[in-house]
Amino acid sequence: MKARGLAVFLGLIVLLFSLFNISQENEPPKENQPYQPTEEGGGIVYGDNLGIMVSAPKGWLFDSQSAVKQGLNCVMYPLGKTWNSAGEVMYANLSKLKDGQSLEAFIEVDTASFREKSAGLKVEKEKNIKLKSGQEAQVRLFSGDQYGNYEAIAYVEAFGSVGMFVLSCRSKDGFKRSFPAFKEVVSKSAVARIVLGDGKQK
Repeated sequence: MKARGLAVFLGLIVLLFSLFNISQENEPPKENQPYQPTEEGGGIVYGDNLGIMVSAPKGWLFDSQSAVKQGLNCVMYPLGKTWNSAGEVMYANLSKLKDGQSLEAFIEVDTASFREKSAGLKVEKEKNIKLKSGQEAQVRLFSGDQYGNYEAIAYVEAFGSVGMFVLSCRSKDGFKRSFPAFKEVVSKSAVARIVLGDGKQK
């Protein structure tokens, strides 16, 4: 996902905040003040023409700084943990659909790339999750990768892009504990088209 420094059209913010109540993180820390993730906080992840509003569930922290070098501006993990120490983490990211590509085709390509790295990967189709903004996210469960992780990815298509919500856990027990919170994150999220200040769509 490419971060954009340009101002996002105010209408997007109004639309997203009207869809559900979310406490956004405070302004970036001042000089000499360490960044502090926000309990049950949230924010907007945005890319070429899609914005996703995400909030952390109860008992989880929202962190917009710790994984920036990994290309992630929205990560979440349980209270008392850090991005690096947590056994269960969630994050949101965006990708662009190719011309004429369906969401199902995108998921197939994404899954195939995982299988290339982990021949024993098991993929299961889970029940769809409806977002606050009305779209249906298709969910896939992954286990048996080369690192022994258990993951869930919810894919939602909107305006020619794909929003991806990811839960990644180091153990099966951690996955079982965290999956209900993951479903809550997805169901309370909203997507909307990004518009520049001049009224042009991105």
